This record gives sequence, C-alpha cells and structure tokens, in this order.
Amino acid sequence: MKRTTGLALFLILPSCLVHGHATRKNQPVQPALIPLVSRMPNCPEPYGMRDWKQVTRDYLDLVFGFDRKGDFLPFGRWNDTSRQTFFLPSYIGTGGPEGINCLAAVVSGSLIGEDMTRFRGRNWVQMCQAYFSREDGVYVNGIHGRVAGTFWYDLFPNVLFYQIADGYPGVGETASQFRSVADRLAAGCDAMGSKDDAKALPSFDHTAFRFENMSPVDNGRWIEPDGAAGIAWLETMAYARNHDPRYLTTADHCLLALQGCPKERNPLYEVLRKESLRVERDGRRVVDPAVSPFATGDALGRGAPTNLCLYGASHVGILGALVGKTSDPKILLIELLKTDAYRACAYPTCLLYNPYPVARTVNYRADLNAGRLYNAVTHRFVGRARNGVVTATLTAETACVLVETPPQGVVQSRRGRLLIDGVIVDYRIQ
Repeated sequence: MKRTTGLALFLILPSCLVHGHATRKNQPVQPALIPLVSRMPNCPEPYGMRDWKQVTRDYLDLVFGFDRKGDFLPFGRWNDTSRQTFFLPSYIGTGGPEGINCLAAVVSGSLIGEDMTRFRGRNWVQMCQAYFSREDGVYVNGIHGRVAGTFWYDLFPNVLFYQIADGYPGVGETASQFRSVADRLAAGCDAMGSKDDAKALPSFDHTAFRFENMSPVDNGRWIEPDGAAGIAWLETMAYARNHDPRYLTTADHCLLALQGCPKERNPLYEVLRKESLRVERDGRRVVDPAVSPFATGDALGRGAPTNLCLYGASHVGILGALVGKTSDPKILLIELLKTDAYRACAYPTCLLYNPYPVARTVNYRADLNAGRLYNAVTHRFVGRARNGVVTATLTAETACVLVETPPQGVVQSRRGRLLIDGVIVDYRIQ
C-alpha cells in the first residue's frame, strides 16, 4: 500500500541534499545506470501530455464536492457532526480517513496556487491539525491517534504537515506543532543511538519507533532504514525555519546512518523474501474464471469494491505544480522551485530535457520580462528573455537548468558559488 505515494518523497527529498551534509564535499553526483530505464524510449509513441494543473483542479472539485451524487459519491464528507475535520476514503468505496490522503489533498491544492484556508469557504489547513497526536507530539496517520508502527506511515504525515506549514505558518497551532515534530524526532534519533556515546549514529534497522517508551519497534518481518531519509528531510526543514543547530546535527546523523548501510543490502523499505512471496501469492485472485491468475491491488484483493486509490491520487498537485509546457509538446517545462519547501531566496528556475536525436529550439513564457538566462548545467549565461518569452536551444538528448536572473544584476563568485544580487544561482561554478 505504500509505493503509490513514493513520488512525493522523491520530489521533495533532494532539497535535503541542498541544505544538508551531502553537498559539503562539492562533488558532482554521478547518475546511476538503471537498465530498465535505459530501455525506455526517449520519444514514446503514441504520446500525449495531460494538463496536470487542470487535472488537479478537477480532482479537488471531485473530492471536496461533498454534495455530489452517484456511485460511491460523495468521496469527501465531514468526519463527524462537529465538522472539525473531513473524511476521504483511502480507496473508492472503502477505508479512511488517513493523514497521508487528507493532508496530501490540501498540499495539492496549495501547490497549484489555491488558498486552502478559504477553498470552498472552509479552512482545510486548520482541519488537518486533527492528525496531530498530543500524546506523541507528532503527526500520525489517524485522527487523534498514535504512531502506527512503521516508519513510513509515521513519518509521511509529518512530511505533508511540514509542506502545509511552509505555506500557512500562522494557522492554528502550526508553529508549536512544527517545533514539537522536530524536537520529538530529534529525541527519537538520540534514543536510537548509543546511550554511552553522544556522537554515535542512530540505528534505523527497525520497523518503527514508539514515543511512549522512547524505544524502537521491531515486528520481526521487515525493517525500514529509509526512515532515516524522512527524518533527515524534516530536521533539515526545521533547521531552515528555526535555525536550531540540533536539528541540522540530527539531519546529518540520519544521512550518515543511511549512507553507512551495507552495500549488499538495499537500504530502502525491506521486506523479507518469504513475506514478498506471500504477498505475491495472496495478491492473485480468481476474479473471472476465464482470466486466472489475476493480479490485483491490495484493496480489491481484500474484498473492497474498487482498486481506485485516492491516497495515491491526492498527490496529483505535485505534477500540477511542476509540469508545464513549452512550444514543443515533448519538451516539458519542469518548474523546480514549486516543491522546494523552506528554501532561501531564488530566481525562477526550470528544467528542460530534449528527447530528440537532434537539437531543438523551444519557447516558453518568462517570469522576468527581460531577465538574463543562466544555464546551471553548462555554468554559462545563454541569453535573455525578450518580450516576456524565453527561447532556448537544446542539443540532442540533453537537459538544461535555466535560471531567470535580473537583467542588470551584479554577478559575484564566492566560495565556489555564483551569486547575482546576493542570491545563489549556481552552487558549483567551474
């Protein structure tokens, strides 16, 4: 049930590398060769790209449309008669409410520019605070619940809350809850280290952590050492906002613990082989005697009426915010700052990739009318936006990261970084 929302962590965790330990050696990151990905075509046919911002708007209208009629509708409703928070099913027809679903829908709205304190006349941001556990001092997956027993389910609601808090720092108890999350996770990391050595790295070779007795949890079936990455991101964001050095130290320790995992063992979510085989076997169901075996998702495989998963779909706003269009439908405009929470001041920055075997020139709308364009891949200025339009030429099968900088900005280099009017544009100048 967990990989559907992995995209969110994939898109936000890189900001941890910008602020934290991983960039201190100033070494370029070498991309890994993934055989399956290398076999995928650069220009697939047939091809079509959806308007993801419109898809996000349509999704929000669907799930927050409490008066809709039809099969399984409405999806969204009030959780109880007090109307203090709302309910979304995990799958259409079953499950819920879950923080990883409800908070994600609020994040999606915020990412595409909706004010989720006023959307449809309601303060959805305030309602999300029902997922804060006063007993544990962190966000949890169930309303007024406790930590659930896996790092993934326990950390991800906090990641979503931090994303919400970035845009709405003054709503309700956001400020105190923000610090509480950072403090409790830092204390948990300390408890997973050595009691005799304050500098010892925490061990994440566990399934979860229980705040009730400040001790790790082991279910005997799997471990989740990638919980270190989630805590590292949260602590880095806490440091970016509150500048408490303890948070940055905790983030560093988490990343070092993750990097220290044995190379022969996948440091990501671990499932013992026998458990994998059991899930694979149990996931097959004879739905139609003419089609057997039949692979299903875990909801339909457990008797639910559908496999249509809202707690995956509720993250659609990530695509809605990031993915834009250029004059060529196959050369996308990826707006890199949209999901970069708690960032320092930065100029509009976009990623473009040319999938064609020949050079292509594309246009897209500029944020700065006559800004100078800097390519952070080649470390060079490459022209200016003119009449509110950026024109970029990309060589065959290459990417560029274009930064729109002020037209008359003062350029400086400092400690291997390029700054324009005091704002960092390139972290690794030649």
